[in-house]
Amino acid sequence: MSIYKLYTTTVGDGAASLDIVADGRITGIQWSADFDHDADGEQLRAELSFASSSGFTTNDTKSSFSKIAHSVNGTPGFTTGAVNLFVGPVDIPVNQGERVYLHTVGTAASISSLTAYMYVDDRVRADGRRVRL
Repeated sequence: MSIYKLYTTTVGDGAASLDIVADGRITGIQWSADFDHDADGEQLRAELSFASSSGFTTNDTKSSFSKIAHSVNGTPGFTTGAVNLFVGPVDIPVNQGERVYLHTVGTAASISSLTAYMYVDDRVRADGRRVRL
């Protein structure tokens, strides 16, 4: 089992990226986001993807595999908060050398920190065969 971490405090395509070091399967994803929304309409969206460009506004994308979102709608004020979310079990094959991207969209000032952990069972190859340890 390997745990991969993507972290950012910025907004944009490819805000963070990493390379998978061994064939395996993503079995779980954990999101942790801290935000400061101080005006109506501020928002934060994030996605994990195998593509270097986000798929937020794309229909039928084959590369995005997890997304979170948070927004403030209503009377402007100062709102701080956090999102902690575990997504699983999932079964997403990954290959050695494959790149995973963390894309973000939103108001730059609203992201205090954003972290995504991917739990990868790399004892099982992407083709489903077990690896001897």
